[in-house]
Amino acid sequence: MKRRDRRGQVKGSCPAVLYFVFVCVLNRCALCSMGMTQSDTLHPPSAGGEAGEAVAFGTNWIAVGAPSATVTGNVAQGAVYVYAHTADGTWNLTNTLTAASGAANDRFGHSLAADGNILAVGSSGDDQIGNEAGAVYLFETDGTNWTQTAVLIADDGTAGHFFGISVDLDGDILAVGARKAPVAGKTAAGAVYVFQRSGEGFWQQVQKLTADDAVSFDYFGGAVSLEGDELLIGANDNDDNGSKSGSAYLFRFDAGGTEQWQQSALLVDADGASLDLLGSSVSLNNGLAAVGAPGAFSAAGAVCLFARNEGGSNLWGQVAKLLPSNLPDGIGFGGSVALSESRVFVGAPDSGLSGALAAGSLYLFDAASEGLSWKETERIDADLPSESARFGASVAQHENWLAVGSPGCTNAGERAGAVYLFHEESASVAITAISVNVSGVHLSWRGGTEYTQILERAASLQSGDWLPLLTNTPPTAAEGSYSDISEESMRFYRMLEIR
Repeated sequence: MKRRDRRGQVKGSCPAVLYFVFVCVLNRCALCSMGMTQSDTLHPPSAGGEAGEAVAFGTNWIAVGAPSATVTGNVAQGAVYVYAHTADGTWNLTNTLTAASGAANDRFGHSLAADGNILAVGSSGDDQIGNEAGAVYLFETDGTNWTQTAVLIADDGTAGHFFGISVDLDGDILAVGARKAPVAGKTAAGAVYVFQRSGEGFWQQVQKLTADDAVSFDYFGGAVSLEGDELLIGANDNDDNGSKSGSAYLFRFDAGGTEQWQQSALLVDADGASLDLLGSSVSLNNGLAAVGAPGAFSAAGAVCLFARNEGGSNLWGQVAKLLPSNLPDGIGFGGSVALSESRVFVGAPDSGLSGALAAGSLYLFDAASEGLSWKETERIDADLPSESARFGASVAQHENWLAVGSPGCTNAGERAGAVYLFHEESASVAITAISVNVSGVHLSWRGGTEYTQILERAASLQSGDWLPLLTNTPPTAAEGSYSDISEESMRFYRMLEIR
């Protein structure tokens, strides 16, 4: 099993020949072929909370939302469990966060967002200003202790708005979805509220965002993703392509101009259809937007990818539509989504492909190289799949870590929930020198002495015919070089590391 984690094009003095060098990891893990291995499973301290409905990474900790947790006798008040990553590599439960003014059915922890040492917790059922008006709680940590620093409500909030159904945080900016907020008399059209931190623990609402084409029951704000001066907002019941086909909206902060967030794009699937529910999940990363449509193709699901500058400067256009292999009905692919630099992680919480009904699955898609299509490279299931576990209901990615929520997991009790953690080990092998002349390409590398490294060559990435050139086997010195005088017009090289 193989994973590309570095790539580079080699340029030299021979213009008639192109050389490409890839560094890959060959991992024998039974779960996945992306160099990721399951490192831990985070279980909550009690049953019934559906822990894993939301997950978020902080500096060296992970927050796990358990919105159905009973707190001091209040059913579904909700709690958030914080697990710290210790020096010995383990994750330990260190804190349980609850709302200071919590009550039954608040569903505190239904949504989470973290940045550094700040955690935002959505409590969409909070009743402080009306039944299910909603609220968002802000917490900060000094590395050991947690302090509730703010409670946010919408300045025009009232009963039934579900403020806090979604949250995202980037630096001093917080976006909060209220998918049932009315807009100009349109019931449940939805809104997103933007808050800015202007002092320690002080957050101020600075803008309320609504869709330019708001219609009743669009549920704008059901999902949000914030990155810098761009904000992606899902409206999964929008009817642009038929009833509940769904859509997503991009807003951009006009720095140096109006100093306001303004709608910059409407994202709609080019071949969308009724009941697709596009916008149920969203993720924004470096000019790429992933939008989940778990209702597409008889609820097999899909994820649409849109890119900035596609079709013109600062325009957004659809560049791909990701589908699960074999389009199995009813798996809810796209129920959650997370983007990294060149990967898309897609949750299918209703999947029964592991053999248990609604046990859930997670799919990985890779963009192998510039200009190549996105490819499904792996499906991951829980190590002990169980019925209604809904593995993949939430997903979060941070550096070399991947967290997958399974709120229906029963390993720690009925509906206790769990979060599965996967870790990607970086390749220890590296290309240290490359030179090209009329006689060919010359490669040198260095790697770890505990692993076997194999240098291979192919004439095409699509052929799959990789020719082994040289092998280093432990405890052989983990340095090597190779000169290749092949006369092929195009050559691809990769270094595999077997663990």
